[in-house]
Amino acid sequence: MKEQAITKAQRIDSPVRQPRGKYKHACQKRLFTLQEASQYLAKSTNAIKHLVWRGELPTVRENERAKIYFDLKDLDKWIEQHKTTYTY
Repeated sequence: MKEQAITKAQRIDSPVRQPRGKYKHACQKRLFTLQEASQYLAKSTNAIKHLVWRGELPTVRENERAKIYFDLKDLDKWIEQHKTTYTY
C-alpha cells in the first residue's frame, strides 16, 4: 500500500512524458504567458513588454482586453535572429 502511494506521488511529480507516434505534438505547450516568455528568453517581463511595444515580438490575443500570449515559434524565431558568433 505504501509503495503504491509513493509510485503515484512520483508519477504526479515526474515531468510530462513526450507523446509518441502520429500524435507526438498533441500535448506540447505552444502559447506562453508573459511570465513564461520572460523565463524562456531569460529577460524581465518589462524587457518582453518593450520588445512587444517596438514590434519585435508578436503576441496572440483573443481580443484587445484579453491576456497576451506568446507563440513558442515566435520566441524561438527571436532567439535565432539574435544569435551572434564571434571569431578570435
